[in-house]
Parts: sequence; structure tokens; C-alpha cells
Amino acid sequence: MNKRPAITSWLCGIALGVLTGCAQSPLAVVASPEPTAATTQPPSPIPETASATPVPSMAAPTAGRESILEMGTGEYVGQPRATDANTADTNDPKDITLNFEATELREFVRVIMEDVFKAPYVIDPKVAGKVTVHTGGPIARSEVLPLFDQLLAMNGAALTKVDDLYHIVPKATAARGTNAPTTAAEQSGYATRIIPLQYLAATEMQKILEPYRAEGANIRIDMKRN
Repeated sequence: MNKRPAITSWLCGIALGVLTGCAQSPLAVVASPEPTAATTQPPSPIPETASATPVPSMAAPTAGRESILEMGTGEYVGQPRATDANTADTNDPKDITLNFEATELREFVRVIMEDVFKAPYVIDPKVAGKVTVHTGGPIARSEVLPLFDQLLAMNGAALTKVDDLYHIVPKATAARGTNAPTTAAEQSGYATRIIPLQYLAATEMQKILEPYRAEGANIRIDMKRN
């Protein structure tokens, strides 16, 4: 009867030890501390140096074609050239008079080339014919060449230029290319001219020029270069 309190005290000691061990177990839940003033402030902005590398913008290239807008004048036909004495070209006076009556073509060519143009020339043996022309008054030297071309054409001949020498040849020979093509704005006599176009298709220009094409003249188109 005297040993029961001792056993009870020992059991209670074991029970207290188990409870104490549970209180010190690492699985115990720990409450989070209350937020302080420092944690409630908004986050500081990210510095620019830490931001991602920006994607380069796809800017339009500056080189290449540029849009050009040019306003037209609204005039489709050129104004007639003034012919009064105040606007006449003083460097090209009207001092040449042509009066030929049934003159041999070769003699007419000699007078025009030697006395008017003062230029070296040769005549093809096949060139022949007669010329009758009366200007009715003095004309300028610049007006002689178009008239000369017309009179040669009436006799089946043409004036071409090779280097510095003029050739008076049958028109059929001139058409076969005795003269080199040129882009010059003005060309003496019968010539093959190359006219580059910028704002009109060559096929459309051919339609415009066709009604004005002289007999024996030829209009050709370079489609690749317009």
C-alpha cells in the first residue's frame, strides 16, 4: 500500500516530459509578425538601366525613290512664237533670198552648202533632179535648213552628217542608217533620233506621232528602255 504513490508520481513525471517535448517540437506553428510601415510602402520603380533592351523601331529608309509632285500649267498647246522686230534674233538676221527656177539639184546643193552653210559635203552620184523655189523675200539662215530638207525630199534625197562631213544621198540609203543615232535636241538634215520618255509610255507616244509621220520615216519603240 505504501508503493502506489511512488508509481503514480513516476507516471506523472513521464507524462510531463512528453508534454514538454511536444511544446518544443520543430513542427509547431509560428505566427507571422504584424506588417510594419516599411513593408506597406509601394515598391520603388525599376531603374531604366535594369529595364529590358528596347526593340529598334523599323524606320523607313531615307535612301531610294522620293515622291515628287509637280503642278502642271494647264496649257496643252504652246504659245505662238512672236515674229515682230522687237523679239527677232539679232544673231540670225534675215538676209538670205532664194530664187531658183528649174535648177539642177546638184547646182542647188552646191550653192546652199558652199555659200550659205559653208560646210564640207559630198553628193551621191545617184542624186538628181530639179529645184524651183522662191522665198519671196529675205529669210534667216536658220530657216534655210528645213527648206533645204524639203526640197531634197521632193527629189528623193536626204542630207545626213557623219562626223563633220555632210552627205547628200538617196533617201533610201539614209534610212538604212548612214547616220548614227543621236539624242541631240537638234540634228542637221535627215537623222535617226532617240527620244527617252519619262512620263508617257512609248507605245502611246507612237500612236500620237503616227499621223504626223512623213513618208519614208519610221518610228520604232524600245520597250525595255521606253
